[in-house]
Amino acid sequence: MRRPRIESPRAFALVAAATLLAAVPAAAAAQQLASNVPDSLEVATLAPTPIRSDADRVARETHPSWRGHADGRFKGTVTLTLERIGVPESAIDPAWPVLVRWEYDGRDPSKSFTAELFGSGTANGKMLLHGVITSGYRAGQEVDVHVGGGAGAKATMAFVDPSAAQ
Repeated sequence: MRRPRIESPRAFALVAAATLLAAVPAAAAAQQLASNVPDSLEVATLAPTPIRSDADRVARETHPSWRGHADGRFKGTVTLTLERIGVPESAIDPAWPVLVRWEYDGRDPSKSFTAELFGSGTANGKMLLHGVITSGYRAGQEVDVHVGGGAGAKATMAFVDPSAAQ
């Protein structure tokens, strides 16, 4: 007959305390990182990139691009370059599948990054996108982007909280 295994309550408490103490520095570092990094990057106004040569004109016809300035904690310049990759989803309300490269050139060069995004865009420039930062600051971070349509559109990039998906 097997005897039940009795563990000391004191040993159990010591293991639990050690586990909690080991988790505290990691949790504090994660909280500090989260508090130092803004949740989103906002661009007040996007305008078509200037055309300075025939090469710029040809490039803009195949891959339209816009430029804007970000304020707040993320001060810098944002350039969006678009590529249509399919036909509209509907003839009534056309939205094209698009790839977008978001290049952020920060005043603080250590905060600059490039993100590759996928989503849909309409004829008036409205876009809903999701992607990942592929190089630079926060590489590997998932992001959601909303670009308002029309002249002087605003754009917002929200950094996706990986713990919220769990």
